[in-house]
Amino acid sequence: MAQTITSFSIVEVAKPNIGESWPARVRADVTINLNVQDHIKHEWEGLRKHDVCFLITVRPMLLYGTRFDRRQPFLDQTGLVYVRGCEVQGMLDEKGRVIEEDWLHDIILGYGDPGSAHYSKMPNQISTLDFNDTFLNTIQFTPTQIEAIRAGMQPGLTMVVGPPGTGKTDVAVQIISNLYHNFPEQRTLILFEKIMALDIDERHLLRLGHGEEELETEKDFSR
Repeated sequence: MAQTITSFSIVEVAKPNIGESWPARVRADVTINLNVQDHIKHEWEGLRKHDVCFLITVRPMLLYGTRFDRRQPFLDQTGLVYVRGCEVQGMLDEKGRVIEEDWLHDIILGYGDPGSAHYSKMPNQISTLDFNDTFLNTIQFTPTQIEAIRAGMQPGLTMVVGPPGTGKTDVAVQIISNLYHNFPEQRTLILFEKIMALDIDERHLLRLGHGEEELETEKDFSR
């Protein structure tokens, strides 16, 4: 998987921490050419933020094609001079676009800005959506609720909060209905805490937790 670096530029050198003489952090832009065999290209494209790589400097002394002799010193044969570990902070394609940044993973682990999960920050926003019967049913949604429905239909993470009786369930049901009508070929996973939250046939439900006995029901969720 090793690839030759085509360009390397240091973009930040942070001041040393107290009591240390080396930089606290060094950030650099590294460019490589992925015009290589498919299996090598796929390995590089599979890297994600926080993955670890190694930067090495090699100055070979032997002629190209010389066989490696395990009985001889490693460094003398390979010409290995420096090895530096590094952490991937992000990857860009040849047009400068972010390659599948794992925003949900970062938010769950507490990295970065939680606002980055809002659909307005997503690079794959859906330009046209069908709101189905959002404005036609008996429930008159407020502008805030309509924006929550819009957010729930887009990529990203949407959390609807509010005191009892403010229509959270109505908003959630409308989001689920709209997702189904916009993407009928896709599956929707619905999680809820209490079995009474939705009236759904048990054939479509899966119990997660310590057992069905806690539900005080005769329904079977094992299938």
